[in-house]
Amino acid sequence: MESFTKAIGSNMKTMLFVPLSEYEGTIIDIVKEFSNKRICYVTLNKTANSLRQSLKKAGVLTDNIIFIDCISASLHDNPLQTRNTYIVHKPSSLIGISDAVIKLLDKELFDYLVFDSLTDLLAYEKKKSIYLVIAPIIERLKKLKTQVMFIVKVREQDELIRDCAKYMDKVMLTRRGANTQILI
Repeated sequence: MESFTKAIGSNMKTMLFVPLSEYEGTIIDIVKEFSNKRICYVTLNKTANSLRQSLKKAGVLTDNIIFIDCISASLHDNPLQTRNTYIVHKPSSLIGISDAVIKLLDKELFDYLVFDSLTDLLAYEKKKSIYLVIAPIIERLKKLKTQVMFIVKVREQDELIRDCAKYMDKVMLTRRGANTQILI
């Protein structure tokens, strides 16, 4: 089994394609492997609280993770922002998501930024606008030593994948099973 750390290597920007059927397990595998490092986890799929509970249930320590929660504000009137969870109050604002990530990157040092997932941005915007979120983040990361992993759930977003992948240092497809493989 090749580790995500080994597969990523020194690449600063990685796009990881994850089949829908393997998504939940792969997210846990990634965070478990990175959990001894500082992680900024941008969640566009689950609330930070729900994700934190899933990770803890799988035995993953979440002490080194700061979540940027882009979901809770659309589900709750007054979502709780804590020391380890920042709330994006307008998740439909691509610039708002990008600004929240950049502000946190300017404030704290991270080893990894996990962006989960580019696919979920399609709920808010058209494919062509998604680069408005990742371009400023990638630009900021050039100045830092933070590696970013953009998660893409593999469905029918071939055009999104092709458009965004050209800006990455590395593009990977993962397959889970008895022996996890990272196909490069």
